[in-house]
Amino acid sequence: MFLNVNSIKQRIRGLLKSLWRFVGYYDGNFYQFVYTEQEGLTLEPIKNKKKPKILIISCGSYAEEHMSLPVVDKKELRQLLKLQTEVNQATLVCEIQSDKSIVNRWQLPDFKHHPFFIIPESVLITKKCRESEALVVEEGINSTIFALIGKVTYSGQLKGVINTAKRFAMSVGMQLETTTTLSQKDKLARFESGIKQLTFKELVAFTSLKAKADKSKLLVSLSLPAVAIVSVYLLVSSLFLTLKTEYLDYQTSTIEQQLGELLRLQSEVEEQQASYLSYIEILNNQTDYTGLLVSLIPVFEQVRLTSVIYENGRYIVRGEIEKASDFLDLIAAEPNVDDAKFDFAVIKSRARERFVISFKLAEKLIIPEKEEPTLEEPEQNG
Repeated sequence: MFLNVNSIKQRIRGLLKSLWRFVGYYDGNFYQFVYTEQEGLTLEPIKNKKKPKILIISCGSYAEEHMSLPVVDKKELRQLLKLQTEVNQATLVCEIQSDKSIVNRWQLPDFKHHPFFIIPESVLITKKCRESEALVVEEGINSTIFALIGKVTYSGQLKGVINTAKRFAMSVGMQLETTTTLSQKDKLARFESGIKQLTFKELVAFTSLKAKADKSKLLVSLSLPAVAIVSVYLLVSSLFLTLKTEYLDYQTSTIEQQLGELLRLQSEVEEQQASYLSYIEILNNQTDYTGLLVSLIPVFEQVRLTSVIYENGRYIVRGEIEKASDFLDLIAAEPNVDDAKFDFAVIKSRARERFVISFKLAEKLIIPEKEEPTLEEPEQNG
């Protein structure tokens, strides 16, 4: 096989996983994501001074709030949010109801290296969260809690008065049914799946275009890596699809050849089967005269047969003999003969009698082991 599809898929997955090296995590210190086949997604402290341009920030590094605005028109809402949003803030319209709009807002840190994207971890962790579920991440002394009500995310640290999941749920007006505890590994797994589910609207909301750096320079810096990543992805995808198409064409050609051979064999088998069935039909229609011969052998020397026919399951024998009644008795005495009788009256001609006798043969033939007596009595030795 000239194409290993699984190998190509693994290479594409490996390329996408390698993109994690451009993503970092911040909780007061900078970390870099590393993906390995053995451990999956892990965090390592950044050893060099180069900071990641895509940052996921911890709950303790941003302030999260939600607002209810009495605006339902999308254009007016965008203008209002533009006026209200300050530097290092991100806003996301979660839901537009009949009389109001629900908005999430995050106050983000000011980073000197101006990352391209700054994503709050609550957005990623709550991607698969049920509405009545609270997610608790245990991190050292303090634990962090996350929840999703409707499409609005809530997060905070369990400390002070709000030190349990139940109290947190009461503070945000949530009907708590389930509390799920996440380990550090579970949290990183949520990051991995959450990034894949980010919508375009969310990416735009968390794009750091309001940073103090020059916007045109930032746009160029943002566009070049994005274009490069998309180009490489499209190139690899196109190559994969091309090779897969060729492979499928090759498989189709092979299957067509095999199918042609199978159809040829099927045609030969059908022809042989038809011949076999025709032979069987011919044999079934042939009359088996074995029983008749066994029954008539003893009288062949005493009778002159003119015809023997098979009709309606009976053998009809015509012939001449000196005494037809003796012939009937002899035939009736045969173990293979049933229901022997004269079909017509015996006609005398000179010293012989003409007869028409019919009989049936038994289904299971019996071959006699000794000679039957003939019509003539054996000569007595005197």
